[in-house]
Amino acid sequence: MSGFQITITDAGRAALINAQHNGTVAFVLSQIGVSTQAIAGDLAGLTALPNERKRLATMAGDVVADDTLHVTIRDESADAYALRSFGLYASTGVLFAVYSQADPILEKSAAAMLLLAVDARLVALGTANVEFGPVGFTLPPASETVAGVVEIATDAEVDAGLDPWRVITVRTLKRALGALTNFALKDHKHDAADVETGTFHANRIPELPMSRIGGLIATLADKASALHSHTMAQVSGLVDALAAKAPLSSPIFSGIVEAPQFLLNAAASTARRIVIRTAGAARWTLGATGSGEAGGNAGSDFTIDRYSDAGSYIGAALSITRATGQATLSSRPMFGSATPWDTGNFNPDTKATLGVNALFQDVIAARNAVDGVYYFGSDASRWLAYSNGRYELIGTGGLTVNGYRAWTAEHFDASNLVSISATGLGKTGAGRLMTFSTPEAYGALPTGFTTMVAPNQPGMPTTGYAYFSKIGRRDAADGYSALVVSHSGTAGDKPEAWVGGSPSDQSYAGWSKLWTDKNFDPATKANVQDPNFYGQINLESGPARFRTIGDGDSLFLQAGTATGNNGNLILSGLFGQNLTSLRAQVDGALRDIFHTGNFNPATKADLNGWTDPAADAIATGFKQFVGRGSGAIASGQGAGNRAAMEVRGEGGAAFMGFHRPGVFATFFGIDTDNELKIGGWSLGEVSYRIWSEFNLRQANPAEAAAGVAHDRFITPSSLWSFAKSIGPNGYAQVPGTDLIIQWGVSAGSHAEGPVHAALPVAFGGGCLFACATPRNANEVIGMDFYMQVVGRYLDRIVFYANRANNSSGNMSGYEWMALGLARGTPNPAYSSGGGGGGGVFPPGGGGGEIIP
Repeated sequence: MSGFQITITDAGRAALINAQHNGTVAFVLSQIGVSTQAIAGDLAGLTALPNERKRLATMAGDVVADDTLHVTIRDESADAYALRSFGLYASTGVLFAVYSQADPILEKSAAAMLLLAVDARLVALGTANVEFGPVGFTLPPASETVAGVVEIATDAEVDAGLDPWRVITVRTLKRALGALTNFALKDHKHDAADVETGTFHANRIPELPMSRIGGLIATLADKASALHSHTMAQVSGLVDALAAKAPLSSPIFSGIVEAPQFLLNAAASTARRIVIRTAGAARWTLGATGSGEAGGNAGSDFTIDRYSDAGSYIGAALSITRATGQATLSSRPMFGSATPWDTGNFNPDTKATLGVNALFQDVIAARNAVDGVYYFGSDASRWLAYSNGRYELIGTGGLTVNGYRAWTAEHFDASNLVSISATGLGKTGAGRLMTFSTPEAYGALPTGFTTMVAPNQPGMPTTGYAYFSKIGRRDAADGYSALVVSHSGTAGDKPEAWVGGSPSDQSYAGWSKLWTDKNFDPATKANVQDPNFYGQINLESGPARFRTIGDGDSLFLQAGTATGNNGNLILSGLFGQNLTSLRAQVDGALRDIFHTGNFNPATKADLNGWTDPAADAIATGFKQFVGRGSGAIASGQGAGNRAAMEVRGEGGAAFMGFHRPGVFATFFGIDTDNELKIGGWSLGEVSYRIWSEFNLRQANPAEAAAGVAHDRFITPSSLWSFAKSIGPNGYAQVPGTDLIIQWGVSAGSHAEGPVHAALPVAFGGGCLFACATPRNANEVIGMDFYMQVVGRYLDRIVFYANRANNSSGNMSGYEWMALGLARGTPNPAYSSGGGGGGGVFPPGGGGGEIIP
């Protein structure tokens, strides 16, 4: 398409004229704007292209004549539009020239690339100072001074010979030359006899047989051929000279061979060796390997190899890489009889450095299977020891915990102390006013507890205000004794007092009222001291009571007539009938009296001191304790739901002991921090927490991934809950970190060039490392590739497959691995960089093919 008459705008004209208005200045056109609108009216007054769709930098141009500009436009985007107008912009942003027409110049679809070349003629202005920006394509019309596009002349135009622009082809040239007459053809020949005058240049003499050149054969008859041979005997002295020489191939030397140097020379990729043999069988060889020398000092590595008694190759005893100078021994050397330490038998990371702080996982101090000592200080005057079944901390200063001194039996006796807050003893000022609703409320109070009780409380011996003091208890059954004194609200009023006790914390106490001059007058009572009764004593009918008061509040029923004459005390029913029951009232209740008819001591356990809180008690044999109630462990404590055995700690830990005499003993129970623990005794003054669901909870997937909590345990499901996709192409995130490992396999055939490994998941924080290894699935001997990283992108890693050592064939896929971060600054999105016509970058890779 040519012949567009383009309009130079006023702004473009002004920018082109120099300051003296006597010529033009250099002017660079760098962009072209496109529009779908047909512009009506005067185009010269425009400063911007109306309805400009986009502005393209992908344009090129050239000055092809004094009044003609050749412009090439390219748009590779997915836009679709009908081009009706375009404008040329200078590098300064000035709209230089505009062209517009009503019909579309060209229509672009989304799948197509727009490529338009036009010749624009400028009217009234020349093109000498117009230049185009540096874009690497243009299609101008060709001329004697401009390389570009030409039109081929037809046969008629060739015959006419008048067109200065069109060109002829080989065919049309041959046709034109064939029409000429009186001219010899290029390929014609003459006989030598036809040449009668003149001289020939040597280059023009044709090749002739010897018979065609007179006298040549006779002259050469006694001459040797250019290529001829002689026997060794025909060369004087040669045989004798070579007899004393070693052959070049497999020479054999005897005696001592001395030489300033031995030279082993061969072509690249060829092994050069010195062989040491015994009776013809190889024992040692040393020399250079036949590995190829591909530059960078690679190849021709030095080795010392060893062979068996049969002369078979065993392996390399020593190898030295030429490129790095690194020596490799096949086995660990010996220094005399000493074995050196190396990474195979020594890891310094597992050792502590003397004189600096070190972190140990477990430290064992053992003089024997049981005892051990830790020393502190350079003079070793302080130490922590375990010996003779106990722990000892030796040295001045004592033990502190978090800055507080630890109390020991040396300066603290807990058994002689009570708690003011728990008992109220020693408290000054107004005390507490208590109410009680259950028997357990009394039983739970500590010994020594003193308080004022509100009126009408169950279990109290009075309905008014009173003072309650717990003065004793029995630990085995949680029973207790107490004193109650009534409150005196009026001055001079005498209080009343009661003493009582309960056998357990499951029942209210039975109370005994103390007689005082407020409620008892001895003058109104008979003196019954040392009374003597004879004969039958009848009591009133009904539930009669026979009361006697003796020494120590004891009731004595005696039988007999004199000292030494023991009588029998018989309790029987009327006229000798059996008694229905024999009972005694104790602690406010009638209780059966045991006798041979209802109690056999042989069937009971010997309490042996269990009834005395201050005495030791020992039970042997099998003992069974039956709990009260039918509730589960998770049930609350109540009167109908009690454990078979309760171990109570009054103000301290609640624990029991387990003892194997002479072997081992320890305590087990609830410590003061309400944790279930084991410790003490043989274990020393330490305690160890028992882990359970109470203090060690299962970690959920989020906690397992965070890796922070120290009081959670990991289950198989939470261990494997981290982000992962396990397979030939997959990824896995390291729990508790942002580190992601990805891998993949490509099984396709790839020639030398770039290949793409698609990431199964994008690295949100960018790729840290990537590598790839070529595959040779078909075991092709001539296939040799190595992989290089070209670029790391958001969705892929681009590698470059390089042939090595002039190898042939394609690699049968490759395997790759990459490390990156889940969070942070990601890699840029991939861009192929474009290409004429939308070229396709080679695909390939682990997670699937990618065609950018």
